[in-house]
Amino acid sequence: MKKLFLFSAALSLSAGMWAETQKVSYVYPVYNTDGVATSGIKEWGTDSVDATVVENASAQVTWNAGWYVVKGKDVNLTQGAVCAGAVNIILVDTAKLTATGASNQTGIQVSGEGNSLTIYGQTNQSGQLEANGGKYAAGIGGGNKANGSNITINGGIVTATGLSGGAGIGGGAQGAGSYITINAGQVTATGREQAAGIGGGTRGNGSNITINGGMVTANGGDYAAGIGGGNLASCSNITVNGGTVTATAGGDAAGIGSGQGGSCTNITINGGTVTATGGKNGAGIGGGARGSGSDITINGGIVTATGGEYAAGIGGGIGSRCYNIAISDGIVITIGGINAPGIGCGYGCTTPAANVTVAISLTVYADNTNPPTTEILHTGDSDIATFITKRYVTIKDVATGLKKDAIDAINATIDDADNDNIKAVAADAATAINATTSTAEINTIKTFALAAIASARAAYNSGQAELLGAMATPAAGQSVIVTDGTTTVKLYNPTSVTYHKEEAE
Repeated sequence: MKKLFLFSAALSLSAGMWAETQKVSYVYPVYNTDGVATSGIKEWGTDSVDATVVENASAQVTWNAGWYVVKGKDVNLTQGAVCAGAVNIILVDTAKLTATGASNQTGIQVSGEGNSLTIYGQTNQSGQLEANGGKYAAGIGGGNKANGSNITINGGIVTATGLSGGAGIGGGAQGAGSYITINAGQVTATGREQAAGIGGGTRGNGSNITINGGMVTANGGDYAAGIGGGNLASCSNITVNGGTVTATAGGDAAGIGSGQGGSCTNITINGGTVTATGGKNGAGIGGGARGSGSDITINGGIVTATGGEYAAGIGGGIGSRCYNIAISDGIVITIGGINAPGIGCGYGCTTPAANVTVAISLTVYADNTNPPTTEILHTGDSDIATFITKRYVTIKDVATGLKKDAIDAINATIDDADNDNIKAVAADAATAINATTSTAEINTIKTFALAAIASARAAYNSGQAELLGAMATPAAGQSVIVTDGTTTVKLYNPTSVTYHKEEAE
């Protein structure tokens, strides 16, 4: 029995872990949820678990389902690790784990049904993980000809690099990358030789990729997207809800979207700061060379999308079409190639862009070197593709200026003779205006408040009891009934896009 015990202990050591466990704490992000996480981290939660300590190993390690902790400052897995089940790993502050896969093997393999990896940090988020794939393999995800999926990063400093067709995080060569979620932490993912930074390896699609927060840098290899598909591959269901995201394509791919020769669909940006740069013939957001971009929705955030020389900022790659692009809020800056539009189809495409809409009040600026010849007032519920044809187009959220103007206009109607109830209307309106990010709602609240103040003052001056309507914020684009108990007014919330000509300095 004693010899058997010693032999088992030796096996545990060679697997890169102690048999004993230790109690260790970790933090996890909690997000605001209004249907989607649009406003970033609300707070941090804390917990502690019994976790197995990861140690140096010269042979490939298998992590079974459970909790693991990296505590050392220089822990090395020279043949990488394989996740067998639901694996959770905690990166202790100041610790560092380096996992390097052999040829055809990932730094950390997360592939196959039932297997997953979730990475946590501690309070200072200074724990590090460096994962390097071997030939044809991802840094974190799939090996050669294998998919990579079910990967979640909740903290820490994570650097993942693929090799010879492997994604930084996602699929190995000819493998797809899917169900990848980044909630927090600092993440740098680099694909090599035709693989995406985050998503598919060469010839591998990228799908169901969600970024809710953190600082994320994704660099695609030759002909591959920063986030999305590898070379000759497509992408779908990419969502950014928050964080700072920088996605840069290689060659003819999209910054966020498909690789060369692949199409992209269902990209949604709800918040965060997003910078997406396409390769020579790829869109900033949308399709790679000879690939269309469709069903792209921007609901908020600060978005800068730069297309390659022959591709749109948002839309299609060279020779490719785009359709179903909708911008409803945020600051959106699009820069098309010399021969391509800021929003629309790539150069050489003979099919017009279809169903490109802006649904709120925004101001669209063309660059000084190529401004529109006239100012155009255009309703947001119509197709604006024919109007957005200049190479540089900036769609700026005008909420900040509108907020000040609206509050000033409301306060200008209040005087010292007004009673507290009338003044409360103005105060409630200012609170509601400052709380919203929608320019449409700002205008509606302002109109509501001015009507309510005028009606309340008229009722007060005539000796009637004051009956004030509630200051509820209406949904954008809808009509709202305003009543003070005596007078009922139906207000509408129109949308518009105004083009302004800027003079060169």
